[in-house]
Amino acid sequence: MALEDEVRRLKCAFRRALLVAVSGASACATASPDTAASSDAGAVEDRDARAGGADAGAAVPDDASGDAACLPRTFIPDPPDTCGDYVMFPCGLPEGVAPRGDCFFPLGACNAICPGIQFNCHAVEAYCRDGGIIVPDDAGAVVVDCSRCAGSVGRVPEGLEPCAPPTAPSSLAAYFSAAAHLEAASVYAFRAFARELSAYDAPLELVSAATRAERDEVRHARAVARLARRFGGRYVKPRVRAAAVRPFEAFAHDNAVEGCVRETFGALIATWQAAHARDPEVARALDVIANDETEHAALSWAALRWSFARLGAEARERIADACARAIDRVLDGGDGQGGRDDPALVDIAGLPPRRVRNALAGTLAEELWSAFAHVEDTAA
Repeated sequence: MALEDEVRRLKCAFRRALLVAVSGASACATASPDTAASSDAGAVEDRDARAGGADAGAAVPDDASGDAACLPRTFIPDPPDTCGDYVMFPCGLPEGVAPRGDCFFPLGACNAICPGIQFNCHAVEAYCRDGGIIVPDDAGAVVVDCSRCAGSVGRVPEGLEPCAPPTAPSSLAAYFSAAAHLEAASVYAFRAFARELSAYDAPLELVSAATRAERDEVRHARAVARLARRFGGRYVKPRVRAAAVRPFEAFAHDNAVEGCVRETFGALIATWQAAHARDPEVARALDVIANDETEHAALSWAALRWSFARLGAEARERIADACARAIDRVLDGGDGQGGRDDPALVDIAGLPPRRVRNALAGTLAEELWSAFAHVEDTAA
């Protein structure tokens, strides 16, 4: 399927998703209505009352204790934080999960201990001592802040270093600051993507599209950084470790999960934002970004078909399974996209409230992601 055909296919699916979300109709039987941990479940007012917290729904490592008292739980700070999912580990951090040295965890560890895809994660200040050492409280518990106000609809590159979000005076400032950071990180992601496509002799159409996407992300980062400054935030330059060309299956795996799932949903979210942001400057910026990101997502799908045609059946099944897990996270609300009903993010930035976000995700599950259940069709 040609790249322009992929663009038309995505735009058609996005239009249907927007219509479903606006009408309030049920999007998809597989889309769980608000299964993400809600802020009113198991609220905990302070450290002394934490034992009564509800299950957080965070990913639990395979070696987690079978003791129910040690399962991770939702933690609600006082005052509540609209940009973080806080997870309490009553018996300390799971075995094998270690911070970088400054109480921030590598992104891989964040995906293991947080409810969904995150901007970064770190032990909250009360548990972080001088020198970056995490110290449990007297009860043996540790609380981790999983920052989900990523705001990015672009690719997250392999090797992106976690960084502390800059202090921001409002949720809008925090959102656009994080968005600018990750839009800039997407420049590195597409640079690496173009290099790997070229290394594996991909069609010139795909390599050229990846190079154009890199330039698009430079413009996006500048536009969103301007919005961040306008709302009192600031742009923090990303740090990305250089990475070698990966084995072909690893490359295809990353493109499928990062591009066909997360980036595709991010493009749909941006499309919704462009239509619903009440601030004209925000709406104009997001209209350009949404169109570009839809093309980037189409590139991911075109690269998926090309890569699947070169992979064996077992490799395609492994990638399809990984995509299914990523899709579950989106359907469960753990993808970092959506305004969580924060009034400023919903009204000014146009982020969809949870009900709408769930309808959008459910429609994508029906329209696009169902292809992962039929690997052969996806590779056709």
